[in-house]
Amino acid sequence: MSCDNCHYTTTTDATIPPTTVIAAGAHLNRIETVSFMAAGSYTATVGTKTCSSTVCHGTSSPKWGANTTNDTCTKCHGTGTGTVTEANRNVVAPPKDTAGGSGTATGTGLVDTTANSKIGAHQTHLQYLNGLRPTSLDTMDDRCGYCHGALPTSGNHANGSSAPSFQGLATRSGAMSPSYAGVTCTNTYCHNPAGTGGTLNTANSGTDSSPDWTDAGYIDDAPLKTNANCSICHKMPWDAGFASTYDHGTMSTSTDCSLCHGHNGSTTGTAGMQHMDGVKYGAGACNTCHGYEATSWATAPELAVEGKGAHAKHVAHLVALWGLALDPNADQFGTGASWTNVCGVCHNNATHIGATTRQISIVSTHQIGTSATSYTGVPETSSDANPKRCSNIDCHFQQTPVWSSY
Repeated sequence: MSCDNCHYTTTTDATIPPTTVIAAGAHLNRIETVSFMAAGSYTATVGTKTCSSTVCHGTSSPKWGANTTNDTCTKCHGTGTGTVTEANRNVVAPPKDTAGGSGTATGTGLVDTTANSKIGAHQTHLQYLNGLRPTSLDTMDDRCGYCHGALPTSGNHANGSSAPSFQGLATRSGAMSPSYAGVTCTNTYCHNPAGTGGTLNTANSGTDSSPDWTDAGYIDDAPLKTNANCSICHKMPWDAGFASTYDHGTMSTSTDCSLCHGHNGSTTGTAGMQHMDGVKYGAGACNTCHGYEATSWATAPELAVEGKGAHAKHVAHLVALWGLALDPNADQFGTGASWTNVCGVCHNNATHIGATTRQISIVSTHQIGTSATSYTGVPETSSDANPKRCSNIDCHFQQTPVWSSY
């Protein structure tokens, strides 16, 4: 900082316009004249010299010469503490504003609903208090940077502005252009994955994808997984106007979303496939939900565990029999040689992704004898409770062994 920030009328440098001149007699009169370049005031009472309404200190009025044990950042904002580390970086942000005041923390997210927009939802964003994103996915520093950009390494950021400079997850790594006006964020990936540059169909924007910073009722605390909560950021398959490549049929909020998407509206789920991790899972390759080729079984997610059973042996045999090369990224359910000679032997050509039950209807060309082919398995019911068996098919000539043991 240059001297003229505080001694505007007694000093000069290249930042002062040519028309500005030092006041007559100033600087040489041995008086420490304090006259801020920008708005601000100074009280010169001996022993209680204070600055007020300055850009550097916000609305606080620090006493000249006084010191605290607070770390550098928390001298001006946040919750005062002696040492700030990456692990406790949330203390740098409100609940206390630059004047040392705090509002009323409301709900699980500890959102300040008062008119003080500088406090708002800072803590729920930094500590993930609502449980929609695992803390293991990033650090406190990352979370600050998502909205404010790179963290300052010194105090020269005291310019009076806390306007967001969105980066990282908020922008979907630069694919989206968020904005902030008043107390409202718009087109952030965190709240509007169907926004411009997002990963979802634009028709699937939620009911409140531009949240207010001070809205403590943005989502209901409990239960977390409800149609109303999920639909705030994006439409659900059963919402009016939902558009998707795949038919989700009669699925509802009681359906286990993690079977296809790796998350269930919370921080639980397959590691790296949890909610709000910046990736849209499901509706991808065959291996997205279950192993496809026998050699992929060890590495595929295998979310459809109950159906795994003897798939590997069947697939390996049919691929070798027909001389095929399976490609989970290119093969399609219901079409092509892979479907006809491998999957289509046992599965019918009804809706696959989106069906509420696994469609197992062995094609009639494999019928043996006069009785129709049949399958006794019950979807989502273990073989322990109801053995999964095929009957009257030429593959085994008689009733098969149990599909899998549990």
